[in-house]
Amino acid sequence: MAEKMSDKKCLKCGKQIKTDDKFCPSCGQPVGQKAGQVKESRGDHYIILGILAAVVLIYVGYLAFSPDETTQQSIPQAQQQPARMPVDIETFVENLPEEFSSLVSMGNALMDQGQFELAIECYSRAVEQKPEDTDVRVDLGTCQHSIGQSLEAVENFKKTLEYDPHHTVAKFNLGIVYYALQDDNQAVEWLTKLLSENPPQDMKDRAQQLIKQIKENY
Repeated sequence: MAEKMSDKKCLKCGKQIKTDDKFCPSCGQPVGQKAGQVKESRGDHYIILGILAAVVLIYVGYLAFSPDETTQQSIPQAQQQPARMPVDIETFVENLPEEFSSLVSMGNALMDQGQFELAIECYSRAVEQKPEDTDVRVDLGTCQHSIGQSLEAVENFKKTLEYDPHHTVAKFNLGIVYYALQDDNQAVEWLTKLLSENPPQDMKDRAQQLIKQIKENY
């Protein structure tokens, strides 16, 4: 039975879209968002390390530090269920917008859905336009680590620090990624640098906990 189309239309290209579509199948624009409208890159995507006795799991965290943010969620990477692909991947990539703000907005939406590879495509194109945008670069690195591209993530976090030497999330993420790569010395070094920046309490507690765990295993 053919699926009934809704009366909704894409605000960018004007094509008709289905009721449950999150992205326009024609141009890839997030549904309900006007062309050029951007969901600001939060720059607070950081990788959370959960330490439970001898079992250590890498987490992808979406934590906001501002008090007006209401969604705070940590999802074990191994248990993530990827969302339904919005469209055919090749078609989606071919129809990606060129505007920086639209790329960032789409990358944020895809990251929130666990579509890390597609989010990487959006963020990569965005940082080509504005390589100095540290928040977008941190989001890119977080997505890369989430799909096992840890060395690429390290490169982007370090590049972030070239533009902003005091970027606490980049330092925290470097500590976590190096720990995942079993480079304890580098992990402790970056987490110690983070602590010197007076980071948010939650991040500070996690960094101290991991440093303690590493030193106990020396």
